[in-house]
Amino acid sequence: SKNIWDITKQKFIFKNSLKLFFFLGIFVFFIYSLFSFLIQDFLGIDSIWLVILTGVTIIFWFISSSIDSLLRSLKRFHIIALMQIIWPIIKLTFWIWLVWLWWEIYGALWWIIISGLIVFIISFLYITHYFKWVQSKNNISELLRDFRKDKKSIFNYLLVSLFFALFMN
Repeated sequence: SKNIWDITKQKFIFKNSLKLFFFLGIFVFFIYSLFSFLIQDFLGIDSIWLVILTGVTIIFWFISSSIDSLLRSLKRFHIIALMQIIWPIIKLTFWIWLVWLWWEIYGALWWIIISGLIVFIISFLYITHYFKWVQSKNNISELLRDFRKDKKSIFNYLLVSLFFALFMN
């Protein structure tokens, strides 16, 4: 928007949206975990831990959407492209070995989580370096200030964020 190059506001929005998406991801994971027994029965999966382990990726989806949004708004497409190339390479390389040597499907699921964490750390380190010298206040209520008057807007914002995080990742 109009203040896109104000780095203090960028850091403020990023830090607070990262916290917001983290807690939203944990909330959705909690809901997913409550229904994991139904998912297990419906899909005919032997172990409940496979379903819960799959649900852990929900938290990463929400957090990565915040990081990806910041990188897109900063027009750092080379970093986004690099992460989109690195993640499948890491995933495929170690996926095959973990499935073949050790843990079968558990190895595949664990490596999806670990490779996503590696890409998250690389992206987060890039953003941390970008915001290295910037001081910002840390008040999440300021981020939601525009929604205080209109409760329907905050619900719509969270619903759109949920679908964006789930379908874009």
